[in-house]
Amino acid sequence: MKKLDTRAVCAAFVFAFVARAQAGPIVLVNGDFESGSLAPWAQTLDKGGPVNWTLTTSVVHTGDYAAMARGNKMLFQQVADVDAREVTSVSFALLNSDATFNAYRFFYSDQTWKEFTVDPLDDNWHVYEVSQNLDRSKTLTGLGIFGVNGGNTYWTYLDDVEITVVPEPATLLATSLALLALRRKR
Repeated sequence: MKKLDTRAVCAAFVFAFVARAQAGPIVLVNGDFESGSLAPWAQTLDKGGPVNWTLTTSVVHTGDYAAMARGNKMLFQQVADVDAREVTSVSFALLNSDATFNAYRFFYSDQTWKEFTVDPLDDNWHVYEVSQNLDRSKTLTGLGIFGVNGGNTYWTYLDDVEITVVPEPATLLATSLALLALRRKR
């Protein structure tokens, strides 16, 4: 029975490491807003509009919460410095009630930023993968996503914001060693 317990513990250890290695380091916090708070997101730029970024439970992409704003306001999160060459995906779910374009910005360690837009074709949720617009020669330090100011109702809903990176070599090494150890015990 003791041997079975050791194997179960080793299997759980390996599973945890493999799952962590596949996901890579956590870059963005509360991208799904499921903490019930906007933090550590912050509205950092306000170019007009009647409603600041807040949470909603009535219009969500997944889970119980999404962020929403009415106006040209940027929701921003500073992230731990990450080499943009290691980013494999940057994505977010967006619903724009007037189907007009939304801007987003990548911020870099050299104090520069680049702005791009997504252009919803309708007033449904869409997931945008935007990593192709990263400047791969720089270090990413933040992400900002704007609501929209225009149209009749101009509500913007945001959910499931993710930045995925390549797993760091140490995690890959630990995972490989754990798998070898488990294999040898058999």
